Amino acid sequence: MAFCGLPMETFTMFDPSGSINTDAIIINNKGAITGWYGDSSHLYHGFVRAPDGTITSFDPPGSIETLGFGINGRGEIVGPYKTSDQVWHGYKRASGGRIKSFDYPGSIYTEAYTNNNAGMIAGSYEDSSGVHGFVRTP
Repeated sequence: MAFCGLPMETFTMFDPSGSINTDAIIINNKGAITGWYGDSSHLYHGFVRAPDGTITSFDPPGSIETLGFGINGRGEIVGPYKTSDQVWHGYKRASGGRIKSFDYPGSIYTEAYTNNNAGMIAGSYEDSSGVHGFVRTP
């Protein structure tokens, strides 16, 4: 049934396996979604939900918490992750699952927020003089 000629909305609920709370943050133009979910230990893990509904969770090596912030049209995901020393680092996850970690030179934390199809990543980092923006080119 339509209201005033408009089609009805459709919602699809999803949660990664083991999730007690899920944050779907961004969707790309192909329908892939990234974000993060909390587990029963209250730790966060990144996930990607493919257009067919398949959900894959991921964490960079050494991560105790992972957030998925950006996903481009090629399915590459970027975000920050935290290590046991409580330091945040940036990462880029290729569509096939390979994860590359990075830090802005001289930073005490790095967070990747968004990425484009050219492979550029924008984010922020902190050093001894404050918090700054950055763009990382491939």
